[in-house]
Amino acid sequence: EVALALAQASNGSVTALHVGRAPQSWTGKLRRSMTIDQEALAILKEVSELARIYGARAQTRMEASASADRAILRAAARGNFSAILMGVTPRPGDTLHFGNVPQAVLANAPVSVVLVSS
Repeated sequence: EVALALAQASNGSVTALHVGRAPQSWTGKLRRSMTIDQEALAILKEVSELARIYGARAQTRMEASASADRAILRAAARGNFSAILMGVTPRPGDTLHFGNVPQAVLANAPVSVVLVSS
């Protein structure tokens, strides 16, 4: 919702990217190609509905990758984006840590990164 509110306020747009795990075996690839990730579709449908409510422009994409951070960074490098906004959950420990994917995106992103913790 934060990305949509920012897009609406700045007359910008949002690209919502859902990265699912790519199967490693050929049987997994076949099975995956024959089924659609229902959870991912529900998430992206919700983004589209919220964009309509906010009056913001949004497009949605699904991508399968063995590495979510690399998929996000590839999309950022290919697109004309001004920022990457990621929802995160803090991990327990002595130092502030949000996980390996946000850490890799923060370290390598070609644009600003905003982390949002709910």
